[in-house]
Amino acid sequence: NPSEVIQPIALSVQEESGAEFVVIGNKESIRYAHPDEWKIGRRMVGGDNERALKNGEYYISKAEGTLGPSLRGKAPIIGENGDIIGIVSVGFLLEDVRSIVWNKLENVFGVAVLVLVVGAVGSLLLARSIRKDTLGLEPYEITSFYQTREAILSSIKEGIISIDAAGRVTMINQSAIELLNLSEGAEGRLISEVFPNTQMHKVLETGKATRDEEMILLDKVVIVNRTPIMHEGEVAGVVSSFRDKTEVRNMVQTLSEVKRHSESLRSQTHEHANKMYVLLGLLQLGKHEEAMGMIEEDFHMSQKHQTLIFDRIQDETVQAILTGKMSTASEQKVDFIIQEDSELRRVPRYITRTELITM
Repeated sequence: NPSEVIQPIALSVQEESGAEFVVIGNKESIRYAHPDEWKIGRRMVGGDNERALKNGEYYISKAEGTLGPSLRGKAPIIGENGDIIGIVSVGFLLEDVRSIVWNKLENVFGVAVLVLVVGAVGSLLLARSIRKDTLGLEPYEITSFYQTREAILSSIKEGIISIDAAGRVTMINQSAIELLNLSEGAEGRLISEVFPNTQMHKVLETGKATRDEEMILLDKVVIVNRTPIMHEGEVAGVVSSFRDKTEVRNMVQTLSEVKRHSESLRSQTHEHANKMYVLLGLLQLGKHEEAMGMIEEDFHMSQKHQTLIFDRIQDETVQAILTGKMSTASEQKVDFIIQEDSELRRVPRYITRTELITM
């Protein structure tokens, strides 16, 4: 009576595994173990034992059993001599399988909904944080601002360099690279390595801007401005602009020269008007000879000066200076005399017009 030994083992395995049934039969498919004891000794139903009993295969099948439609795991029982002596069938009813699947799906669906909600909330918070960091700008607006900034920095003659709170260079334009005589990129490097005698660290510490400060940069005198970058009341970096003072000085001297020429023209106009008034008065008084004498005297004096200035003086800058001085002297009733043996050829090119005017 094999059932006395096999039935308790089958029931124990069935309970531990949660299976609907564990059925054990011999090679003729006669049951030795079954959850319903009254079915022991009868033939197993379903017609799916042949692969295990004849071919010794292990497999899963779907069949209609005494307990209803089920999924069954089949395994042959091998004797000591290697022969197939029986079969084990472990089954789960399809209804129970569907119930288990739906329970799992409910759990998965619940977790998925929770993850979706958490992800949506996280996305909103992340988007808000990003928009705060980008000052509310959209990606295409950031791209446009970046392109505009690059174009502006490239077109400015002043050197511009910026650093972050750690003192590292975050931006430098081409003019600054040329003024600092850099041969390689400076972004990411410490400002002390790129611009050794800069005072940007002081602005970083104090948060106070400096304006129009002169300093020596590679044997050049430059005018420097430094402005702190503020973020939420804290100094987040510094921007410095600097320009070669030589250009500024040349510009000022050029403007002075223009002003000097303007004064000369005003003097000439004033002097000419005075002479015209005198001539008009002489003619109205009928003193034609005195008027003629005045015209001849003025003509000879002017011709003499013009001959000296334009024939003997060949440098245009000196010609302009002497013409202006002559007009100013005439207006102020000062005798302006140029020695007749005066001569000046063109000044060498290495002497600039600004230097010549200064001399």
